[in-house]
Amino acid sequence: MESVILGGWLPDPPDPKDSSFRDFKGRLTPRATESEHILPTPTPVSNQGRLLSCTANVTADALEILMAQSGAVVQLSRLFIYFNARNYHGATNKDGGSYLRMTFEAVKRLGVCPESMWGYVLGNVNLRPPLKAYHAANDNKVTEFYRINAAADERPDDIETALRSGHPVAFGTQVGPELTNYKGETDAAFGAPSTFEGRHAMLICGVRRRGGRREFWIRNSWGAEWGLGGYAWFDESYIRWGQSSDFWVPTRMPQLA
Repeated sequence: MESVILGGWLPDPPDPKDSSFRDFKGRLTPRATESEHILPTPTPVSNQGRLLSCTANVTADALEILMAQSGAVVQLSRLFIYFNARNYHGATNKDGGSYLRMTFEAVKRLGVCPESMWGYVLGNVNLRPPLKAYHAANDNKVTEFYRINAAADERPDDIETALRSGHPVAFGTQVGPELTNYKGETDAAFGAPSTFEGRHAMLICGVRRRGGRREFWIRNSWGAEWGLGGYAWFDESYIRWGQSSDFWVPTRMPQLA
């Protein structure tokens, strides 16, 4: 397994215009009640390689999960998302990471083309995708994305509500050497690290109860050779941890009038 890249998640600055999950969750109807619930993830686990594109990988994965629920299974262009998100904060001339708020804003406004149209070619990271890619992107959008801003102790409950109603949850956190070196030796859940190496964005796409504790299934962007085929379990203490933030719930449900 190649060495992993950290630092691509830039924490969102406060913005009072964020849509709150508190206002959205009343529209949700949890469909799953079993003790372990994992959202279907029909597209292959991504590998961000040497780029600081974890936020774009997470956003593509989240939209792929949502689109697959209506029968559209397609691998989406991570570089399309990454370029357009960085364009919002004036940073398309360098591979310097991005904000989850901006990656989701990009797929809300512009959508995202299939990866077959704008592939994950590392040397193209700072190039604007072609016009035809923007035309193809129009059908692949989120209608909105909601910030979970509950207190840390309540945060896992909101995440579970989202998951059990079919919605993955993106977030960013600090990660330690135990996670970066993880090869799937065990399926024990990771707690918050005592030392950490850098910031990283990931996607929550499942939940289980084990040994009286709640654990969350995390999809990563370090390839299928990392962890449990590209995934890992996180203890809810990692989710409540003060270094974990920017929890976003994207949706394709129609917006409220």
